Amino acid sequence: MAKAKEYADRFNASPVDTVLTQIAIDFLVEVKDIAKQRCGEEHMLDISFFSVLDEQDRKWQAFCRLVQKGCGHVIRPDGFRYLVRKEVPLVSIHWKPKPIYIE
Repeated sequence: MAKAKEYADRFNASPVDTVLTQIAIDFLVEVKDIAKQRCGEEHMLDISFFSVLDEQDRKWQAFCRLVQKGCGHVIRPDGFRYLVRKEVPLVSIHWKPKPIYIE
């Protein structure tokens, strides 16, 4: 599991759509891996699963800030939320992330 800075460094080194797409996939894979460790397969939609989503959402926002500082590209801070809604719509119905405050 990479840190936001590692993802930002990876994108800043090659700021193209394919790299961003792979980073987004990595974020989703991390959710699955962390949730399995913490919740187990049978409890993937309990409260601890939503905590994992919250953590990944905050990491995505940090990634966005670091990318913008590093190379001037702007990535949507709500991009992870959009990805969850698109890829796992059932989960997004129940997940209520906190508002995003832009600095």
